[in-house]
Amino acid sequence: MESSRQCVICSGGICQADWTKDFNTVFLEGNHIELGFLRFNKNVSLQESRSLTTHDKRTQIRLNPSPYFTSVEVFLIHTSCYHLLCEFAGSKIRSHQVFKLCQAIQPDRERNFGHDLKINSSICPDPFISIRPQKCLPQSEETVLLLQPATARCCVPFLLRLPSEVLTIIFEHLSPSDLVRFFCTSKEALSYANLFCRTNPFHFYRCSANTAGIKEDKRILMIAFSAWARLCELDRRWEIVRRVAGIAKLVPFLSDKSSALSTFDPRAPLRVVNHQFGLCENLLDIPDRASTIEVCSIRLDGKCYVCGIGFVSRESRLFFGNRTESLCQIDVSNTTIETIELAVDALGIRSIKFGISPWLFGDPAFNCCWGGISLRRNRTRIRIIRDALKLRDLSWHQMTPPSFEETILMKDKHPSLSSHWFIAEEHYVQQHPERERELVDRFGKFPVEALRFERDLQAIQIYGTGGLNGILGLSVQILSRTYCVGACHIVPASITLHAPHEILTEIDVRASELYPLAVTFRTNYNRELSSEPNGLLELGVRYSIRTLRPPQGYRITGLFFRLEGLTIDSIGLILGSSQNTQAIAI
Repeated sequence: MESSRQCVICSGGICQADWTKDFNTVFLEGNHIELGFLRFNKNVSLQESRSLTTHDKRTQIRLNPSPYFTSVEVFLIHTSCYHLLCEFAGSKIRSHQVFKLCQAIQPDRERNFGHDLKINSSICPDPFISIRPQKCLPQSEETVLLLQPATARCCVPFLLRLPSEVLTIIFEHLSPSDLVRFFCTSKEALSYANLFCRTNPFHFYRCSANTAGIKEDKRILMIAFSAWARLCELDRRWEIVRRVAGIAKLVPFLSDKSSALSTFDPRAPLRVVNHQFGLCENLLDIPDRASTIEVCSIRLDGKCYVCGIGFVSRESRLFFGNRTESLCQIDVSNTTIETIELAVDALGIRSIKFGISPWLFGDPAFNCCWGGISLRRNRTRIRIIRDALKLRDLSWHQMTPPSFEETILMKDKHPSLSSHWFIAEEHYVQQHPERERELVDRFGKFPVEALRFERDLQAIQIYGTGGLNGILGLSVQILSRTYCVGACHIVPASITLHAPHEILTEIDVRASELYPLAVTFRTNYNRELSSEPNGLLELGVRYSIRTLRPPQGYRITGLFFRLEGLTIDSIGLILGSSQNTQAIAI
């Protein structure tokens, strides 16, 4: 069996903190889910999980170090995170519920949704164990002086003049270390410590300076923390506790029954896995006289995700997924739905749009998502891929392969339904077309990053390590702002354009079997910017060059790319009509 090295609950890894080396394991074995315990051993390649239900049973697990690996059959949870989850849920969670929960909150890393790849730090005190920093209290004379009532309030800071209810709301958004520093700035500020802590915030969860067993004065706790050497580590601990508490609220949506369902591998949701735990597919026929579409959402990590969808007609009411109080209804009695637009990230569908209706839970351009489309051809049947909590994908069910535009999830917004911009397969070059065909076969869509320059393009920058190692990042400057894709932290090769008269007119893309893509940008002033020197001919390497240029009446208004690991593996043009842009002198 193989698992990611991360805790699926807190997204933290293994570090020097001892608590990060203890894991509960949950994995599929045969037709049931097994719970186990694993103590990480850095000296072995296969970790050993000991069953918590079957005596003397051991299972070997390989920890995959790749940040692009998505666990399928086994998940790791820090033992402390697991105990916190059970505590916040208020009851014991059954093994199959734990498995489904892990699968639902695990991001899709294989398709490379960029920001979801990082492993969070676990350098912090154990989130489940109590913290008692009383040994850090300053000398009693200093403590007494801070706790004495203030004799004058003529210089009270403006913040402390606000109503206590407003102050409490502000405090909730500050980190624990910032709160401690603020409370210890003055006697007046310190007097609010007890008020804030009465709301039972997660900032100081299980933190106490009280050893007498009586009601604690939280002012003393703040004074003790102000001299605590690990104060900044409280911030990460707070993030973990807060996230676990939020996830625990979703447990009631997990069925406590282990019912048999058609389920799917989360790395390949189109391929059936013959067990009852996993992602499931629903094919839903829209009623002929449907009058209303119902869409529900849940919150995960502070973001909305579509968790259920239904159709209402005079004769019937159909609903799939989880029904929540966050319900949106769309009147479709006088319209025909031809298109479905999605806003997607690595955890699922964030927002959805049917035809000309508005976005239900936010435009993808403002949600930092990837936009996708599905075009109806004939049948009024939709295909839903969902996990135990929410929808991962939704599209029209087609008997024929999807169009190129339908296979693309583009960062911020998809251009194909716009009257001003479009993308096309003939203006797109892939380094590994077989890899993208595999992604389409398995997922239906793959994400791409995008850089748009509908207004004056002033500069282009290419980031790489030099030689024939490929492109790590690209950036463009438009007016006073710079937009980046990929790793843009090294010294780039760049070209400054004489805007608005000088524009990007074509791109040469060099592809070979042995080396990553290389590009040469060319302007209407016949100036060039290349990602690498022309050294392949000298090396005797076979390669091809394809020139991407807009058709008559159009111009380049953006670029889109797919990242494979850290390297740009494909590049395409976003095209816009020249009639819809300001006239450019050439």
